[in-house]
Amino acid sequence: MNNVEAYERPTILGLADSTHYLVGIMDEQENFTSLSDHGDVVAFRTLYKAKEYLRELEYQEANVHFDTAYDEMCGLSESQPSIQRITL
Repeated sequence: MNNVEAYERPTILGLADSTHYLVGIMDEQENFTSLSDHGDVVAFRTLYKAKEYLRELEYQEANVHFDTAYDEMCGLSESQPSIQRITL
């Protein structure tokens, strides 16, 4: 398994109405950054491919973070994102 700091979690970020899933690391301040030394966040067209990518990097678990602006667009208070811990 890859070594990451205890507070850093591999994360798949999905945004409502988006056709891509972003894969990176979420730290304790909820900063989303790259898994690689190149500094690039990787995008995939399917959740399956995003999970496959993390498995290839030998991660065993990840957070899936879904966010939507629907409530805010309708004039309601901003909703909290849905976060699920998954086994790869």
